[in-house]
Amino acid sequence: MDLEVIAFGICGLLLDMTFVVLLAAAKDIVSASSLPTSSVLVASIVPLWFLKLVAPLFIEKVPYRVKISAAAWSGMLALCGTALLSSIWGKLVVGVAVGAISTALAEITFFALVTRYSKQCLPALTTGTGLCGLCGSGFYFFFTEVFKFSSKVTLLITSILPLSLIFVHGVFLTPEPGLNRSNSESAIAFEFPGAYDATTEALLSPNSSTNEQEESSGVPRLSLREKTDFVFNKLLFPSMIPLFLIFFTGYLMTQAVVPEITFDSKLSSPQGQYSLFLFIASIGGVLSRASLYFVEVDNLYLLTGVQTVFLLVLILEIHRPFLPSLMSMLFIALAEGAISGLVFVNAFRLINNRADKTHIREFAMGVVSVADATGVLVAAAVGLSLEPYLAHIDELQNA
Repeated sequence: MDLEVIAFGICGLLLDMTFVVLLAAAKDIVSASSLPTSSVLVASIVPLWFLKLVAPLFIEKVPYRVKISAAAWSGMLALCGTALLSSIWGKLVVGVAVGAISTALAEITFFALVTRYSKQCLPALTTGTGLCGLCGSGFYFFFTEVFKFSSKVTLLITSILPLSLIFVHGVFLTPEPGLNRSNSESAIAFEFPGAYDATTEALLSPNSSTNEQEESSGVPRLSLREKTDFVFNKLLFPSMIPLFLIFFTGYLMTQAVVPEITFDSKLSSPQGQYSLFLFIASIGGVLSRASLYFVEVDNLYLLTGVQTVFLLVLILEIHRPFLPSLMSMLFIALAEGAISGLVFVNAFRLINNRADKTHIREFAMGVVSVADATGVLVAAAVGLSLEPYLAHIDELQNA
């Protein structure tokens, strides 16, 4: 297998590690306070959403090596801060919020970078992100539940992992293909010589005169109007809305609903069932995020509808318990992870197929992630009210 494909798989594994581990540790982070679990999601998603919203407007001017180094070191800082700080607000601001910035920067950077490589690298990257969810939540579950390490020690051990991004990029992915080697550093820094005046459709046309300009000037730059037109005309309905819906339902389920559902089970303690749910969901995510090697799905709205049904089922379970055992919850977790992964990878596949020029794909692959961040943000906001309400219902049921 191509070393670049393997490298993107490893990078995908590491991209969201900080974010996943911090979410898996959410209940432990807020355990000494009166804050709901959703507060961890809010502290992480607000800076993540803001960076994903504004970064595509300027981030192409920053060299890849600088962005990757910043993402790696901030990820390490976030995990150490969450582990070592005693104040809950310190954990949320210095730890969780910085971790979100690290994750957003890593995602934007690598999903743009992958467009410069062969098409086999995108499935490798998405498969790696699926493994990240599995390994991150599984790592935290096994270290805290099986090996009985404290949350603090587990976070400190995890903190060395983000730095691996610097090594993998420096050894296997530098320099990036598709750049003008006579001025590679300025090209990597995206110091583009000029903007286009053509419309989005002209940019997408393989016979457009802009192709000649792209080849002669190295890497062109899209104007703000062209970026906006491309988002609304080519990205919004096919990919961005399904991404929003799948992340909204998925995160609302895991951060506000699942924490209020427990079963008497020898398989896991009530505290560990939450981490177990995330772990099983990650298994489904791994399987589905690797699916681009075998199957492609175009009807993303059907999948988001199924996930919405799962969310309603779990809310109903709190009001009127009817699920027979923990295993039924874990089946839903597996299906939720699989559906989320299918929507994720196929949304990016559709994006990658809709742009036939590297600079357009780089922008598109970076900007579309604001849709999933918005879904998580809205889920966090709804969860702040929904989780206390469901907790009250659960208390009445157990009274």
